[in-house]
This record gives sequence, C-alpha cells and structure tokens, in this order.
Amino acid sequence: MDKMINKIRSSIEIKEIPKNLKIYEFTKIINPEYVFVGDNVIIDDFCLLYAKEDAPIKLGSWVHIASFTSLTGGSITIGNFCGIASGCRIIGGSEQYANGALMNPPIPEKYRNVSKGGCKMEDFSFISVNSCIFPGVIIGEGAVIGAGSIVRKDLEPWGIYIMKNGKMVRINDRDREKTYETAKKLAKEFSHIRLLSNHL
Repeated sequence: MDKMINKIRSSIEIKEIPKNLKIYEFTKIINPEYVFVGDNVIIDDFCLLYAKEDAPIKLGSWVHIASFTSLTGGSITIGNFCGIASGCRIIGGSEQYANGALMNPPIPEKYRNVSKGGCKMEDFSFISVNSCIFPGVIIGEGAVIGAGSIVRKDLEPWGIYIMKNGKMVRINDRDREKTYETAKKLAKEFSHIRLLSNHL
C-alpha cells in the first residue's frame, strides 16, 4: 500500500505527495501515477479508482470516498469538501454501439467507439449512497444527490436533488452563505491544509 501511495501526487503542488492521505488496505488503484489528490483525503476499503494517462483522476482537499465506490472510464475531477457515499459509480466514459462498433476492452480501439466525456464534482457537492453518475455530467457547486439516483445531466449549484419518475428533481436548496462561512472557519483553523482552488 505504501508503495502505491508514494506514486500518488498532490493535485495542488504536483511535485509533492498529499498531506494526511488515508487509503485503506483493500482499495484498488490502477495507475496511481495518474491519480492526483489534495490534502486530508480518505478513501475507504473496496473502492476502485482506474486512472489512465488520458483519463486522470483529480481530487481536491477534504474529500471522502466511501466503500464499494468506483471512479472509472474517463477523466474525473472532484473538488474540495466533497463526499461520495458507499456504492456509488462515477463513470467518466463508456462504450457506444453506434455505427456497428464493438464493445469491451479486449477489442482493439479501431473497432470500438469509446466516449470519454469525463465527470466533475464541484466544491461542496455530495453524492448519496448507491448513485450512478454518467459521463459528461457536471455536479454543480454545493449540489446534493439523493440515494439511488441516476444522474445523466448536469445539476445546478446548491440544489438538493432526488430521483423521481426516472428524472432528477430539485426538491430544496442548500444555504450557500452558511456553508461558505463554515468552510472559512475550518480553513482558518486548519490553515496548513491547502485547497485545490481557493475561492473562500
């Protein structure tokens, strides 16, 4: 595990290793040299992070990825103060069957049609248990996704969303100003923790 962690670089200062990074023993990270992580990050057991040179994974600071979650398929960016609950799937790319394309990794690229739209979680966003995020989706700053959601389209910032009749529905709003206020207090108390992008 230590050997793998030493290959992971900071998303803030590329030449450094992240501060206070906790990756549990049974997490699988494929190509850790293409995983970039901020400070104070926890990745629980039984997670899968599959990065590639053309599909890096970038995490901000104060991020938690809970058990049985996977980040695969394309480039994935997760901002600061984000959480991903157990059993989530963030899919950065997928196979397309249009125009007679064949599908699955053993088949050479020239016979496949792979879409790598990537995914992005902006700062303060949260994905609840057993949700699936499709390629190309941007989860707006502060957005919260309810349990068991399938997110196919971008979500606006600071909304609380649930899945209803197969669609994501905004049911409430988060308090942006109070969230910023709390984050500023935390940043002041833990001033040694660097942020991927600091707009506080």
